[in-house]
Amino acid sequence: MPLVTDNFNRGTIGGNWTTTTGNAPLVTSGSTVVKGSAGGANNCMRWSADSFLDNHYAQVTLDNLNAASDDLGPCIRIASGANTFYYFAADKSVPACRLYKVSAGTFSQLGADYTHTPVAGTVYKLDSSGSTLTPYINGVAQATRSDSGITSGWPGIFIFASTIQGDSFEASDGGNVERQY
Repeated sequence: MPLVTDNFNRGTIGGNWTTTTGNAPLVTSGSTVVKGSAGGANNCMRWSADSFLDNHYAQVTLDNLNAASDDLGPCIRIASGANTFYYFAADKSVPACRLYKVSAGTFSQLGADYTHTPVAGTVYKLDSSGSTLTPYINGVAQATRSDSGITSGWPGIFIFASTIQGDSFEASDGGNVERQY
């Protein structure tokens, strides 16, 4: 039951991360933040250095939001090799946040938009408990959604495009063993 954190303060993304099938890898930028490696592409990676219980959370801090079409957010229950996960997206173009179920690369929005204007420094979190999915914005719980389609996997980060940047990743399934990378 790990608590893992990553501040991306290094030259490469490192071996604790695995690219999900069908997506471009994330890369470090300026040795301090993470961003997508390809513009106009889905960039998704899962934390693969540890195992997680089915109920876990992931969070990431928005560092920089440049283009109107970029989005970023935490992912949970990322399947190994299946391009399947839940994703809480901060989207500047709307502006709003959205909760998605991604199944074999197909995105389906779960419920209505969450009214929110993404700004640098905002912390986005997605938590799972059984079929209940709870997104958070700066520690404040948003309306829950229910979906039982994805039951296990790893936490991670999803970034669309290559100009938006994230920092301060954290994930846990409630354990108290901290690992920093």
